[in-house]
Amino acid sequence: MQRNTIWVKLWAFGLTLAMLTGTYLVIAVNPVEVGVIYLGLLAIIAGIGLVTNVLGGSIASVIGVFAVVFINQRSGIYPRENLFINVATELILFLMVGPLAGRVASLVDRIYRRAVHWRTRARQQATHDEAWGMLKPEWAKMRLEEEILRAQTFQRPLSVVTLEAIPHHTAAGETERAAVMRAMARVARSLTAPPAVITRSGSTQLTLILPEFPASKAAELSHRLMTLAGQSTCFPENNNGATAKTVSHWGDIRAGIAMLNGQPETADSLLERAQNALHGEEAHV
Repeated sequence: MQRNTIWVKLWAFGLTLAMLTGTYLVIAVNPVEVGVIYLGLLAIIAGIGLVTNVLGGSIASVIGVFAVVFINQRSGIYPRENLFINVATELILFLMVGPLAGRVASLVDRIYRRAVHWRTRARQQATHDEAWGMLKPEWAKMRLEEEILRAQTFQRPLSVVTLEAIPHHTAAGETERAAVMRAMARVARSLTAPPAVITRSGSTQLTLILPEFPASKAAELSHRLMTLAGQSTCFPENNNGATAKTVSHWGDIRAGIAMLNGQPETADSLLERAQNALHGEEAHV
């Protein structure tokens, strides 16, 4: 983002310099040599204003004014009767350049950052399920394909963990399932960090994509997930006297693990192996 901002400022600088060049050629009465010096000063002042802010540009303009006075004094090229008009014109131009460039830079920055914000926001809405704070399943599968390719290319470990809460009573409603899912997602987010990916794979089922996780590390995380998810409160105490309930009170917690084993693999096959492991006897805790 910082690199893009610099390129936008450079573009604005070139546009500003072109306008300043045209303006100066219209009002300048100096010889060519002095005019070239002034154009260089204007470019430097505009550049300082663009890469800093209004204050930086103003300071550069004040310094430029002193430089103009010094150049005029040393050159002695103005007739006495035109000295005030010419010097005043140049000083006004120099005093305007820095703050104007700083203002342009601030405006460009604001517009650019706003555009980046809305672009990021649109991408977030397209790829993430905001209700759960997780990557959407279709995007998660694409991400898994990328991670499989990377892991196989560079011979790095990759694991997939599927976590599911199975209710004790089959009549559990959607409200209860949503509460359990939120509790499980909260625990999963607290135990993982990027580049790990969490996605919803069922009404009370989560799938975690874990780059750089060997089998032992994935098994350790799986055990912690089951333990902490089971202890997580999904139904808090309410005013009607109902006591708080944890996920383990509501149902059984299962986890299944699948990892790359050196064989050709796809996202679908790896997810299927995690599902098969989920329903194995060792998955129940």
